[in-house]
Order: sequence, then structure tokens, then C-alpha cells
Amino acid sequence: MNKTLSLDDQKLTSIIDADWDYFMEKYPEFATMMGDNTYNDKLADISEEAFLEKKDHHNKTLNELEKINHDNLSEDNKLNYLLFKERVLNEIREIDFKGYLMPLNQMMGVQEEFSRVVELMPYKKESDYKNYLSRLKAFPKYANQLIELMRKGLSLGVTTPRPAIIKVVDQIRDQLPADYKESVYYIPVKNSTNLNESLKKEIETVLENDFFPAFRRIADFLEIEYVPNTRLKEGLSEVPNGKAYYDHKLRTSTTTDLTAQEVHDIGLSEVARILKELQNSYKNTGFEGSYEEFLKDLKVNTQHHFASPKELMMTYRDIAKRADKELPRFFKVLPRLPYGVEEIPHHQAPSYPTAYYLPPDLTMTRAGIFYANTSELTTRPNYEAEELTLHEAVP
Repeated sequence: MNKTLSLDDQKLTSIIDADWDYFMEKYPEFATMMGDNTYNDKLADISEEAFLEKKDHHNKTLNELEKINHDNLSEDNKLNYLLFKERVLNEIREIDFKGYLMPLNQMMGVQEEFSRVVELMPYKKESDYKNYLSRLKAFPKYANQLIELMRKGLSLGVTTPRPAIIKVVDQIRDQLPADYKESVYYIPVKNSTNLNESLKKEIETVLENDFFPAFRRIADFLEIEYVPNTRLKEGLSEVPNGKAYYDHKLRTSTTTDLTAQEVHDIGLSEVARILKELQNSYKNTGFEGSYEEFLKDLKVNTQHHFASPKELMMTYRDIAKRADKELPRFFKVLPRLPYGVEEIPHHQAPSYPTAYYLPPDLTMTRAGIFYANTSELTTRPNYEAEELTLHEAVP
């Protein structure tokens, strides 16, 4: 017999649902990635004023949570309450530390996210193309806000470290060929079968005259003004109040109360333990020579390298399907949605890791994607393919 939810349970559910709706509205690109197409005609407001408004929202949400009697909640909702409250508090702290002044690095930012959002948008009806046009028109304002945030970050010393930002310039320029019709942003038009000529022309005009210049403006700002003046030291402790910010990041990443030094010491201990095991076991591979020679062989021996991007992709896909076959032996319930194995886009690949995973959307209409890096093949050894596939994609 199901227990009737208490008023506090209902209130918590209402607060969480309202916060999710707010999040989708304020981060429309993320909504698109989650399969919510309600805001496909919009881009996020990333002005500093918008972030302060979000902080007000989070504080109001926190006040509403404080009115709930935790003891009256169901067992599931007692945990939901604590997890949600922690997330809200973390959002407030992130804004207080001015993390929004560091919106770009080689792994995250508009240079990576916008092309993906464009790819994930639907293009079936005329309204879909109008949504795309609306986002293209909104991009110059977005670019100006982005530059303004980073410029303020420069003035306050809150910047992305140079090693983590310098490659973003090329990531952007590689997406902007001389002919806009050769870019990934023209693909929706190129692939269209039901786009009327007038709307097509308008999209082409905005791409060429508004979107491309705005994106180039970001790259120019980074190259000329930002990168030469950003910090050289990578540590977050280099920014104002950086040590406290690092502690915040440590807490959100580990959910423990361990200090930075304690985590560092654990890392050193684990590295020493693993190194000892490697030094004791590498001869089991049949290699004749010292451990140092073994490590060199792993790097330079061509038998450890993929001959071509095609061979790399075939290997990863083969491993993925062989792993799929074994899952029922270990898991009673399996995901309904499948996943695909794709190449990391060429404009991202040189500065991206060997592999990463993009989850499916919440509407259960888009599969997950395991992205494999086919650039610089001598740095993608074949002996790590199985471990990476099992880690990133399956199970």
C-alpha cells in the first residue's frame, strides 16, 4: 500500500520542479541538449546582471527549502532534499566566487557547445528553421556579453590560465572557413528539403554578416587581448580568494570534507602504490628489458599505434559491441537507449582528450554518443582502447 505523500513532500517536489523549469528557461542551450525544445529560439543571457539575478533565485529557493520539515519527508525525499539543497548552495557559492568570469577553456565553452546545440536542434518544420535563425541573430549579443565577462575577469585577475585557453582561438577559427557555406553552421540549410527560399536567404545573410563576424570577434579578443594577459600559473589559488574557491571545487567534486592536502597525499600514495605494482608486473608481458625501456617501447613501438583513423574507430566499435554482449551476465536491468561511437569533431580533436561520452537526452529520443579522438594517432595507443570504452561508454 502506497503511503500518501505529506504536504512537505509535495512542497519539495514543487520546488524542485519549479527550479528545473527555471533552469531550462535560463539555460536554453542546455534545454535543447536535454531534448526540451521549448526555448530553441533563444540563447542564455550571460551578462553579469543575469548571474546576480540567478543568485537571487537560488537564495529564494533556499528560503523555501528552509520552510520544509525534513523529518516529515519520505525516506527518498529526505535524500532528495539534502542533495538538492547542496546543489543550490553550490550554485550560490559558484556565483560568489565569480566563476562566470572564466567561461571558456579548451574543453568547455561556446566554441564547443554552440555547434553541438545546432546539431541537436530539430529541422523538420519551418518553425525549426526560424528558431535557428533567431539563435543566429542573438549570437552577436551573446558574443559581446562573453567578451565583457572575460574583460572584467582580466581587470580582477579572475582568468582562465593561459595553457587552458590558448587553443580556443584555433578551435573557433577552425569552425569559420572563408566560405560560410563550408562551415558546420550551414549544414542545417544544406541538408534541408523543405526550407523556403526566403527563409534560406535570411539564414545565409545572418550567417555571413552577423554570426561569423561575432564568432571571429571572440577569437580576435582572445588572441589579441585575453591570452597575452591571462595568468601563466594553472592553479586556482592564483586568482583572488582562489584557495577558498579551490576548496569549494574540491567539495563539489568529491562530496567529502577532505582538505586539499589530504587529497594530494592520497594521490601521491596511490601513484606510489600503482608504480610499484607496475614495476613488479611488467615482465609478465614478455618484454625483455628494464622498466624504463618498457615505458619507451609503449610510446614508440608502432605495433601499439593505430594505422589509420578508420582502424581506430573500427577497434572502438568492435570492443563496444563485444562488451554489450556480456552485460546481461552482470546487470539485470539494462538501459533501453543505445549509444553510438563517433569521431570527435575535427575542430575540437587536437586539444581534446582521447575519448569522452555525451549522455542521451531526457526525452529518450537521442542515443548517447561515445566520442573517440582520431587526431595525432601516435598519442592514442591501441592498448588503452578497451579500458576507455568500458569507462566512457559501456557499462
